[in-house]
Amino acid sequence: MTSTATRTALLAFAALLFLNAVAGAKEEAYVLKNKQGLEAHILPVGAVVQKLLLPDRHGNLDDVILGFATEEPYKDGTSPYFGATIGRVANRIKGAMFELDGDIYHVDSNEGDNCLHGGKDGWSRQAWQMEAADTAEGPGARLTYVSKDGEEGFPGTVSASVMYTLRDDNDLVIQFAAVSDKPTPINMAQHTYFNLDGHKSHHSINGHFLFVNASHYTPVDDEMIPTGEVLPVEDTVFSFNPARRIGERIRHVPGAPPGGYDINYVLFGMDGPTAKARTNNCVIFDKPQPAASIWSPKSGRTLDVLTNSPGLQFYSGNFLNGSIVGKDGYPYPQHGGFALETQVFPNSINEPAFPQCILRPAQQYRHTVIWRFSTKPREYMRRRFKRAAMTKRGRKELPS
Repeated sequence: MTSTATRTALLAFAALLFLNAVAGAKEEAYVLKNKQGLEAHILPVGAVVQKLLLPDRHGNLDDVILGFATEEPYKDGTSPYFGATIGRVANRIKGAMFELDGDIYHVDSNEGDNCLHGGKDGWSRQAWQMEAADTAEGPGARLTYVSKDGEEGFPGTVSASVMYTLRDDNDLVIQFAAVSDKPTPINMAQHTYFNLDGHKSHHSINGHFLFVNASHYTPVDDEMIPTGEVLPVEDTVFSFNPARRIGERIRHVPGAPPGGYDINYVLFGMDGPTAKARTNNCVIFDKPQPAASIWSPKSGRTLDVLTNSPGLQFYSGNFLNGSIVGKDGYPYPQHGGFALETQVFPNSINEPAFPQCILRPAQQYRHTVIWRFSTKPREYMRRRFKRAAMTKRGRKELPS
C-alpha cells in the first residue's frame, strides 16, 4: 500500500513535470526535506545538488553549498562543477588518452593536454531524467542518464544513475550506479563545494577543522597529474591526521599559483585487507566507512563523509577569486568553499599500480557516499578531534 507521504511526493513530482513541460522544459529543483528541517534541492542538469539548508548550533538555517539560483550556469560551463555529478571519469586523465584491452582511446582534452572530469561536455553538463524515489529511510530523488558510445571519446554506451536519499537522522546518502555494453573506465563522483558557515557568510573555509582518514597521498606534477608515487602524509602539509585548521599551512602547499589544496588521499591505511582490495576494485568495502570529518567552530556544523571508495580528493576552492557570482548575488572568494570528492585515484587508467575501475558488460558499478550532518558545541568538538588516533589495522576511525 502506498503511504500518504509517498502519494503526496508523487503528485508533487507529477505537477513539477507538468509545469516544466508548459514552461518549455524549464528545469526546477526537486526538494528533499526531512523531519529535522534539513533541505536538499536537486536539479536535473548535471544531477546537481543546488542548495542545502542546515541548522547551526543555535538552530539558524543557512544554505551551506556554493551554486547558482538558475540552471543556465550549470549548462553553459560557467559553473566550476558546483554541486555536480561527475562522469564518465572524474578527475584527470593524462594526455587525454588511455589503452584498454589493446585499443587506444583519445578523449576530450578540456584542460590543456589532459581530460578533466569527463571532458568539456561531461555528465556534469548533461540533462538527467529525474523522478521521485522515496524510501522507508526518507524522501529521495533518482536521476538517470544514458551516455552514448563514443561520447567525449569514451567507449561503450553507459546507463548511469544517482540516487539521493535524505534520512531523518540528517544523512544525505548518494548512490551511484552504472552498466555498460562495452568495457569502459568509470569513476563517478560528487563535486559539491561546502562552506559550513553558509555560502554567503563572508568567511573562507580556512578556519574549518579537517580530519582525513588517510596516512598516504598521491603527489602530483605541475599539471596536477599523479606521479605514480604513494607517499606518507606524516610531516607534510597534506597531513590532516589528526585534524587541523585548513588554513594553518595552506600557503605552504607546493605547486603553481593560486595555491591551496587539490590532492588525492589514499583512504583507510596502506596495510592489511584494504590495501589488497584496493589493487583491483572500484570500491573496497561493501558498506561506506568513515573517510573524513570537517567542523566549523563558528557555526558548530559538522560534516562526516563516509564512502566505500579508495580515494578522496580534497579541494580548497583555490581558483575562486570573486569573479563568479552565485546565489543571492554573492561573489565567491578564494577558499570560499571546499570539496571532498570520493573517487578512484586520478589517472588510474594509466597507472597499473593504482586502483582500477574498468566496467565490463554484465558487471555493475556501484559507489556510495554519505554526508552525515550534525551540530555540536565548541568544546565537545575540540575534544572529539583531539581523540583521533590510528588503530592497529592502520585505519583511523572517526572519534566519537
